[in-house]
Amino acid sequence: MTPTPDRELAEARACIDRGDENGALKHLDRARRGYVEQHDVAGLEHLFVLADVLDAANERLRDSRENLVYAIGQNIRAETRRAAQLSGKPWQDPYPDLQAPTSHTRISLTRGVKIAIGLGVALTIAAIVAFSVAVSSNFFWNRHWTFTAGHGHAGFQAARFFAVSVAALLINLAVLEALVTGASLGPLPAQAIAVAVAMPFNFLGNKLWTFA
Repeated sequence: MTPTPDRELAEARACIDRGDENGALKHLDRARRGYVEQHDVAGLEHLFVLADVLDAANERLRDSRENLVYAIGQNIRAETRRAAQLSGKPWQDPYPDLQAPTSHTRISLTRGVKIAIGLGVALTIAAIVAFSVAVSSNFFWNRHWTFTAGHGHAGFQAARFFAVSVAALLINLAVLEALVTGASLGPLPAQAIAVAVAMPFNFLGNKLWTFA
């Protein structure tokens, strides 16, 4: 059931008034999810301020508050980027100094925050595994078919191929970041352009260095 953010916000304030910081954090996160569903940036900004100044009596609650503040900041970034894309205007990061929490909460704050953090970790691991599998497969086919360089030393070629692949990936990510953040381009067209830019570098690097 979609939470009613205004009601959850009122409950959070009531918890603050009676000194229940843990309950306040839970209601604030439910309000966060509701405002995200409504694409309500103003509501999220209000939560950001309230959560940031919330008193935390111990380290465990401080960790929870930091995770919540970070989640709200990321939601605001996503919503403002979405609004910029719809209006065709450049996107400006509202929280350029926002840092990911260095501590993990040890209490059951809410599933929302934990899922957001866990999803980011899972996606990162999946991306690393996918990259490793793709590089291994590409090395095999480039060595034995595209450049027919099976006579060369496989170890040296693999090291060079990996270096070229990482460099091409960094170019891809730099172009993608510039297009999405600087030019407010959608993620899919931005990725297509980034791949097109990085591909010639990848091919020439392997042709002229890896398998030369």
